Amino acid sequence: MLKDLQHLQGELSILQLENIVSARDALEASMRDKKLLVKLDLEWDGHTYDTKCEREILDKLQPHKNLKILAINYYGGTRFPDWLGDHSFSNIETLHLGNCRSCIFLPPLGQLPSLKGLTVTNFEAVVTVGSEFYGSKFSTRKPFGALEILRFEDMLEWQEWFSFADEDESRPFSHLRELYMHNCPKLSRALPKHLPCLAKLSIMKCKQLMATFPGVRVIRELELGNCNKVPLKELLPGLLKLTVHGGAPNLKSLSDCMYSHLEEMNISHCSTLHKVPERLKALKIENCGRLDFPSIHCCYIFLERLSITCSCGSLKIFPLDLFPKLSTLYICRCSSLESLSASDECQQDLISLCALELCRCINFVSFPKGGLRAPNPTSLWIYGCEKLELLPEDMHTFLPSLQSLNLFNCPKLESFPDGGLPSNLNSLVISNCDKLIAKRLELGLQRLPSLKDLTIMGQCEDVVSFPEEGLLPTSLTSLSISEFSSLEYLNNELQHLTLLQELEIFGCLKLKWFPDEGLPVSLSYLRIKRCPLLKQSCQQGSGEDWSKICHIPASKLTTMSPYHKLCSDYFLFWS
Repeated sequence: MLKDLQHLQGELSILQLENIVSARDALEASMRDKKLLVKLDLEWDGHTYDTKCEREILDKLQPHKNLKILAINYYGGTRFPDWLGDHSFSNIETLHLGNCRSCIFLPPLGQLPSLKGLTVTNFEAVVTVGSEFYGSKFSTRKPFGALEILRFEDMLEWQEWFSFADEDESRPFSHLRELYMHNCPKLSRALPKHLPCLAKLSIMKCKQLMATFPGVRVIRELELGNCNKVPLKELLPGLLKLTVHGGAPNLKSLSDCMYSHLEEMNISHCSTLHKVPERLKALKIENCGRLDFPSIHCCYIFLERLSITCSCGSLKIFPLDLFPKLSTLYICRCSSLESLSASDECQQDLISLCALELCRCINFVSFPKGGLRAPNPTSLWIYGCEKLELLPEDMHTFLPSLQSLNLFNCPKLESFPDGGLPSNLNSLVISNCDKLIAKRLELGLQRLPSLKDLTIMGQCEDVVSFPEEGLLPTSLTSLSISEFSSLEYLNNELQHLTLLQELEIFGCLKLKWFPDEGLPVSLSYLRIKRCPLLKQSCQQGSGEDWSKICHIPASKLTTMSPYHKLCSDYFLFWS
């Protein structure tokens, strides 16, 4: 069939090539004549063992030289046909070779003049990468002269990467910007000598790699993971971004004098690290229990984004004073953390803070005394702070820009601060904060003129009908209630929500009825999940409450994931 499609253009994928019996069948596809093809994917199932046959088939599937993108997966031959890597394929820009587990050597790709991106993954039989990879040594063309991105992944037997024979003169990889070597556990030494343009280097799970990088001059981003023997200090002087995922037993301190250009750092599972530079703009710390951060002897005047997870075991009080430019702060699973602090002098300077999230800090009990005086935060998340009883003082005054407040699993939290919540708040989530929900009539929700989205989730054993009179502001456009274990009916107060467009009800097992007056006519989206009695009463035609919801155009009934919404404006969903 393919032989008749001479004007085929764009992209073509040919899968299950193991079903081709002979090379003659592949030849009849006339791939060399399809000059309009831009991208070609060739794939076997990876379970065939006739290496000679597969090589002959791939040889006859040679594409036209106009091709720009080529992917070959699960090819079973021990080597590639000669056309792959021939310099006449001058338009190939991107090449992916994956799961070619029988190949002993990589094809000679160095002479492809336009090749910019190359990925080689899961070549289980390759032990060395050498001169065959670079192509003919008699060529006057620099090997890999156009290559910008090179990836080696899951090369489990790869041990050595030999330099090009005339590397000092020919300078291969002269334009390489990004180099990735992931999960090459036996690779030990001899990487290319000259990588003058390399800006990003990522080495993951290469435990034996001891290589040095004398030809690396402009590297700006470094990622290391479980690479104990890579000489970290040699690579760092010009870095802008550093990521280290474990496996750095000698990494104890990173000082400003050594890394004056470093702006962003992501560190995880570095058990020996105890100090980080002060001049960073972004810092992410995970599972670094011994890290002394923040140090009271430092001032992190440049730091804008900070994330701390399961780290800094001695951190009990987080001093906001030390971070005058901090815009986002995320602290998670720091079991020693008890409070945030800020002096009276500092609080006037928290103008940069835009988002704050505290997650599962089980001993956290307080915000700064006198309130969190930050005029610009738009988002506040508090999740799983089991001992927290009070929100920041005077939120209405000191957090005037707050638009989103999310409270999850804070069982001791039972009231909002005096003066209520900020008037600009438009989204509020209260989930499993049972004491807070129990005092819902005292929270002053009806006094929030900008509130549009409200989610309430909890056992709420005292709630038989919902909502109570005067509980909700008329500004709501979206309302979600979940897990009201005693809720039996929704009452007519819903009719006052004349702007309500979305209503979601989850896990209210006793809920039987909608309001006598029905639902707001503005409603365009209704979602009900795990409410068996209500579902029965709302069956189309026969249900008692069908007439109360029939104004909502329903085009289908389906089972949906809990947080999925269709793009259409008018649907009724049962799940």
